[in-house]
Amino acid sequence: MQILKKSKSIKTATTLGLFTSLLLLQGCVRMILPTSDAELMTKSINGGGSIEVPVDYVQAYANLKQAYLKCMAYRTVNDSLKIDSSLDRENNIGTFYGRPPYGTYTFKTTITPINSNTSKLTLYTIRAGLLTDNANQNLLNKRLEQDKVRALGQDAKCNKD
Repeated sequence: MQILKKSKSIKTATTLGLFTSLLLLQGCVRMILPTSDAELMTKSINGGGSIEVPVDYVQAYANLKQAYLKCMAYRTVNDSLKIDSSLDRENNIGTFYGRPPYGTYTFKTTITPINSNTSKLTLYTIRAGLLTDNANQNLLNKRLEQDKVRALGQDAKCNKD
């Protein structure tokens, strides 16, 4: 009987310890990563960046969605990145969010029409704290160029079935 009580106490202590660790991890992640759209935009590199894409915004949205789901969304035992997407035709905007666990954000991409054949892709992505302003700007520029290729449906790896 005494061994059973000790075993139950050990299980309870282990469960409480794991739960406490999870809460602490969640708190740490939420301190580092933005937890709202407004905070993401505030913490983004240079307040975000934009690039023109010579394709209709609905097609650009469809191409980006395919690429993001194929090459950016992931789930492992310890981590994940969910891509939330929405296309609002009434307001002429497509929106994507990179959502790691614990209600946080890593990026926001919007795609809006400039005219019937050209779209504006805007990216808000979090600043890397250990990098210089120039290095962060280079990351933003590279990601904008990569997303432009994806919005055009030309990323050989991410836009192909």
